[in-house]
Amino acid sequence: MFDRIHKIVLSALGIASHTEAEQKKVLEKIGPMLYQAIMTRTLLEMEEEDKNTFTEMMSKNPSPEIMFTFLTEACPEIDDIAKEEATRAREENKNILAVA
Repeated sequence: MFDRIHKIVLSALGIASHTEAEQKKVLEKIGPMLYQAIMTRTLLEMEEEDKNTFTEMMSKNPSPEIMFTFLTEACPEIDDIAKEEATRAREENKNILAVA
């Protein structure tokens, strides 16, 4: 599931066709903020019980794959959210993306 979200992010950022090194460079700079925004928006869409389950899961420091699998199941809109947040990040970080 994380791979699917990651591909959406790369596409919306406009760097899907760039080299892996260029993608990594961009994601090192804006990735943490971007993925945090995706998680935050997704949590806002979830039922209270799912939020509690996610909070408990986070205390165990899960892998991104586990986190995003859960988020995808709990929030069917996550693909749209990922695209929107990546598009917003692209606009806000044009200078970083120009380097890639």
